[in-house]
Amino acid sequence: MSKQRRAAPLPAPGPVCREARAFLLIALIAGLLLIWLIPPLCAPDEAEHFANAWAISRGQLLAAPAGNTCARRLPEDFKDFLRAYPASLSGEEGGRYTYQAMQAASQAAPENAGTYAYDTHIASWGYAVSALSMAAGTALGKLLGFAAIGSAYHQMILGRLGNLLFYVIVTYFAIKRAPHFRRTMLLLACLPMSLFLGASLNYDAMLIPTALYFVSLVLSLSREEEKPLNRGDWIRLLLCALLLSGIKGSGAVLLLLLFALPRRRLGDGKRLALFCGSIALAAVLGWLPSLLQSARMPAAGSEDPSRQQLQWLLSHPLKVPRLLGVSLKARGPYYIESFFGSLGWLDAHFPLPVMLLGWLALLASAVYEGCTFALWQGHRRRNLVALAVSLVFALGTFLVLYVIHTPLPDVTGEIGGECVEGVQGRYFIPIFLPALLAVSNGWLLGRDRDSLRTNATALSCLWSACCAALTVFLVLARYWLA
Repeated sequence: MSKQRRAAPLPAPGPVCREARAFLLIALIAGLLLIWLIPPLCAPDEAEHFANAWAISRGQLLAAPAGNTCARRLPEDFKDFLRAYPASLSGEEGGRYTYQAMQAASQAAPENAGTYAYDTHIASWGYAVSALSMAAGTALGKLLGFAAIGSAYHQMILGRLGNLLFYVIVTYFAIKRAPHFRRTMLLLACLPMSLFLGASLNYDAMLIPTALYFVSLVLSLSREEEKPLNRGDWIRLLLCALLLSGIKGSGAVLLLLLFALPRRRLGDGKRLALFCGSIALAAVLGWLPSLLQSARMPAAGSEDPSRQQLQWLLSHPLKVPRLLGVSLKARGPYYIESFFGSLGWLDAHFPLPVMLLGWLALLASAVYEGCTFALWQGHRRRNLVALAVSLVFALGTFLVLYVIHTPLPDVTGEIGGECVEGVQGRYFIPIFLPALLAVSNGWLLGRDRDSLRTNATALSCLWSACCAALTVFLVLARYWLA
């Protein structure tokens, strides 16, 4: 009779967590450097995120109708700033940023010369932190007599700082609370792409840490199956539901991981119904800004490309497998690259050996921790829930971009095309852990040793620091060094 494998003890959440401390130090140092080193609006879609966050910080919770679209009202002083960046620096042959340009932007004082309509209308909880940071920083700057605090440059810096603090604090507690996968979470959060987004105005700076914390919370609540859910964890789950659905609609798919929670944790009868109802209500509140903004938008006509693409997709559902296959074959290498780090306006790339080494470190940690995961042993249903979450998220991302982005005139202008355009590898960072949970098992439990875990932690911390240093260096090399 074969010997039964004994599960390695899971680390209980406590005051000492080397991975969490390492992340806090690495991400704070690298993030604070990146806030200043990344040129204005040179993170993915940062100009649009900046305009939305600033408008919300000034009370424009929703974009107002403007002709056949909706727009935000921005100060005239911002017009030259938004025209200059990132256009003057983007592209493979883009220009360089200089200290003189940064100094000029930082010293420009607002002139209160009126407003103009800027064509953007995203309503998302993903702007809550950056908008609050802009509003609080502006109030403090005016109190101290700092007139330039209202300039576009300083508003951008304030928004980035708010996002960075959220990214660092929430991810720190996610790693600290996790009973497993701490090393993988550290490596994932210190990917060049993750750190770069965390120091930008992109709302992925909120989505990634929220997703990590939610997965950590689900895992920690799976430890003591007989213990009822307490009020504090209930509130945390509600906040996660609000943010996951409110930052990006696709994030709501992660809430399906709640089906992996032990049933006894949630109780029976009224308590279970109350829990499910409260989570659903929080998710709806998350969607509410987007729903209200959609109601303000002019009705799309029959010639709208997205509407035509949706009609084509609904009438050709059997084309979806081929659509996915062609897209993965044509764009697969780019998805892998942009998951690890395609920085700047997607025009600053790491050398292939660096990217391969980064993927090797992440996958090695994922395989090791995935094969020593004892928490869900004997509960294969939970693995299937994680698998469903991963597949639904990935499929939904492809199909949504196929409908709303691919047929646009400046993209393909084609209805029923054979490839999905606009998919970035970074979109899948939030589901890396759920995908890993789907295939986790206890195959290596008998071979797991304290010394091996200690060495693996040290290597994970070292590589994470290397990733942070490489990220800062690449930004310097791309934008600052002649």
